[in-house]
This record gives sequence, structure tokens and C-alpha cells, in this order.
Amino acid sequence: MMNTVRHHVMAFPNALLEKNDFIVQCTYDGKECRKKGADFVQFEDPYYGNCFSFNSIRYQEDNSTYKFRSSSKVGHEFGLKLTLFLDYAEYIGLFAPNSGARLLVHDPRVQPDIQTASFSVAAGETTFIAMKLEEVQRKGGKYNDCYEKWPKSLKLSEQAQKAWSTYTQESCQNLCLTNILASRCKCTDTYDVDFSVDETINMNSLYYCRATNLKQSECRNDVYAAFRNNSLACDCLPACHTNEYILTQSRSPWPSKTYSPYFASKMIKSDSSRIVSYMQDLLIRNVSENAMQQSFKENFVRLEIFYEALNFRKISESAAYDFSSLISDFGGNLGLCLGWSMLIFFELVEFFFHCVRAYMH
Repeated sequence: MMNTVRHHVMAFPNALLEKNDFIVQCTYDGKECRKKGADFVQFEDPYYGNCFSFNSIRYQEDNSTYKFRSSSKVGHEFGLKLTLFLDYAEYIGLFAPNSGARLLVHDPRVQPDIQTASFSVAAGETTFIAMKLEEVQRKGGKYNDCYEKWPKSLKLSEQAQKAWSTYTQESCQNLCLTNILASRCKCTDTYDVDFSVDETINMNSLYYCRATNLKQSECRNDVYAAFRNNSLACDCLPACHTNEYILTQSRSPWPSKTYSPYFASKMIKSDSSRIVSYMQDLLIRNVSENAMQQSFKENFVRLEIFYEALNFRKISESAAYDFSSLISDFGGNLGLCLGWSMLIFFELVEFFFHCVRAYMH
């Protein structure tokens, strides 16, 4: 089966970088991205700082007008190509043991699970990510327990359910944890607000749990300990229907020595004053080609995300033996038994008839 596939990409850079400084180059399906338009949405995460979503439904109020970028071709030429600026000089050694960015690919209608589902892409490399779509359909009902919609126990507002229209077990667990933090600790670990029908939870979600607040810190640690021990009363069953992207990664060093001068000529004309300042500093110091290439390797990331195939695999559950099969087998066996018995009965009647007739003669 062939279809046009849509996906959602998120990148997490240096917490202080703005969109125009972080996203140096971008093309999708062979066309330039609209960095200042709807292609990228910026939001804040308490762990990763500024985050940028490509092809996102975040903040789109009417789900009937979702505008997704889509592609109907395979191969890296028609995928998403990104060059990201890390500004390595701004890293704080104690809090930045790794150099790179965080990336998450997921269904656009699913709330992103940033902390557990994202992965790192290293500086100084081109990371190629080939994608395949896998659809999982659980039967539900009397066969197994699963949810099609958000459970009422989460107390999600209508606006929140519209913002993230697709239920997932992981998102449910995160929202349940947020609700309990807001109720018990009067703070949360997310910057999302007004997501509940409970105004007390909405009010407490305005405050971020701070490590410097001893009472909040102790309460937060207790809640997370209960979460790890599965002691929280979270009504989160698996989703009846999920779309998952199977990713295959490969890498190669970037940029090459011969490509670096061309890349430098492009970056000096960048519309980001931060990148231009970085390039001017290199030129003023009159660094060698090797030193410039090494600086690019420390400060830039290259990403190419594309569809490996437009056909997808569907995994669906079916009943091994349902009620209709039971009735069919019962009726068939009953018919077989009755049919065999009546045949023998008439044969016996005929046999006795012939015996009596022979005796009479």
C-alpha cells in the first residue's frame, strides 16, 4: 500500500539559541523551509531549553485546518535536510558533557516524550535517518484492554485534548505524573499550562519545581520514587491504535576539508548575526583551513531525514476463536451428528423391512 507520509521532527539545541541562530539551513522535499512561518514552532522545555518543532500541530487551534508538510517520494533528496549551529563556545563544561543536539521523530498528533524518546546527534557529522512507518492496531473490547481516547481520570481540558488528539500510554503517564506533582507539590516539571479542567492543577502548573525549594524538592523526589515503583494510581492502558516510526541511522564525518571553504562563504552571508559574528572571529584570527574545518566540526550538525519506503507495515490483532466461529462449529458438528444418526435409522428400518419380507416369503 502506498501513501503520503507525514511526520514530526523536534530538535533541542543549546538552551539559549533562538530559531534563526540555531537552524542554519533547511530544505524539505527539495524546497526551502519557511523558518519564519508555520514550518517551525518554538517552545520551551525545562530540561532542554528552546525546542523547535517541524511540521507541528502545536498551537493550532482548529484540528480541521491542520497544515502538514508531506512528501510522496523516497530518498534523502526529498526528505528533511537541516544544518544546525551549536555555538560550542557558549557551552558550560559542568552541564554539557556532550556536544550535539537532541532529536525526536514522532506522529504530529502525539504529545512528544522528550526525555525518554529523543536521541542525540553528534557535532561534526552528517546523521542520515531512514524512516519506515509501522501501524499497530489492537482489538480492544473484551479481548484486551486499550484506550482510543484520553481517560477521564486525567481531567484534560477540551483544548488540551484537541491540541494532542491522539492518545498514547507514554503521554498518559507523563500527564498523570504532572497532575500528581501539581496536586501534592504545588508545582510541575513542565511549562504547559491550562491543560486541566481542575483549576487548582492549572494554578499550580504555573510554578516550576525548583531544586532550591527544599519542600518542593522533597515532595518531587517522593512522587518520582512512587512513579518508578509503579505506586501511582495512573489509569494508563496501551493505545488501541498507534503509528510508530522505525528509524535506521548512519553517520559520516562532516564537513569535508574541500567543502569547508564553500560552507564558510555561505555562513558569512547568514541572516543570523550570531553566526556572522562567529565567522568574522574566524576570519579576523586568520585561522588555517584545518583549524576552520575543526571549528565547523565542533559547532555544526548536519541532519538528513527521509523515507526509506512509502509502504508501511500494519500489525493488527484478531480473535483466534470468536463467538461466530463457536456457533459455526457447533452447528456444523450438530448437523454432522444428526445427519449421520438419521441415515443409520433409515438404513436400519430398511434392513428390518427386508428381513421381515424375506421371512414372510
